[in-house]
Amino acid sequence: MKLTLDAILQHCNSLAYEQEVREQARVLKARLLKLMSDYEAGVIDQKIYSTQEAEIMASLSKLTQQVNNKSKTQSFNTGLGL
Repeated sequence: MKLTLDAILQHCNSLAYEQEVREQARVLKARLLKLMSDYEAGVIDQKIYSTQEAEIMASLSKLTQQVNNKSKTQSFNTGLGL
């Protein structure tokens, strides 16, 4: 019985992690889209755009590494191609 409960708990934790990753990726994509929109509208200059784009891309890279490390021990689908 304990193995069943442990498996259920592990599955619930996996689902929660997947949801967290999806939300983080969604936020990063929204930030990038807003940044692009602001740049195209002339609200920000090239320097600010480059700096903020690099920060967003670094965050996305870090998230991708976390997913890759986690998927080595456990498989799941984020639905985001990460």
